[in-house]
Amino acid sequence: MSGPAEQTAHYSGRPPAAIASLRPSAISLPGLALDGHGSPINAIFDLTCDCGGQGFYVLAHDGADWVVDPVSVRCAGCSKQTVIFDGRTQGHDGALGNLPETPLPTTPIQELFAESLGASPYRVAVRYEYADDVLGNPEYADWKGRESELFTWFTVVARPLAGDAAESVFDQECS
Repeated sequence: MSGPAEQTAHYSGRPPAAIASLRPSAISLPGLALDGHGSPINAIFDLTCDCGGQGFYVLAHDGADWVVDPVSVRCAGCSKQTVIFDGRTQGHDGALGNLPETPLPTTPIQELFAESLGASPYRVAVRYEYADDVLGNPEYADWKGRESELFTWFTVVARPLAGDAAESVFDQECS
């Protein structure tokens, strides 16, 4: 396919299925430093609950050295909880079945905080980084129309309910 701008537009118009119920809207977060592979192809979506709420608590499992997926958001308005990322089945390697089968974590679920933003709830944005060799590649023909599921990096970004600050609260490589 064409260059990074066209690929970014493609992915920004097709959010992954995991966030479809959260009324995703494509946004940009200029100036926010994000971890990843360095690909310029990134789609970022702001999330809104079905109830119209934009305040969320971000939840993940406690790990030995860091928090682990699955990652969920719980709406501050209606308490609806939605899994937004599970690396065992989502992202490039999870979707393609390239990972060993692992059980769900049994560790406690904890709320993730953005130290620079203070207490939650937060507005939540999710960022997906993509490789530049998926769209139009015959090796991914079975994924035509679902290429947005093959992201290589996933990030959750917390933002205050009012204001423009932003902080990454969860990152995971997916390929």
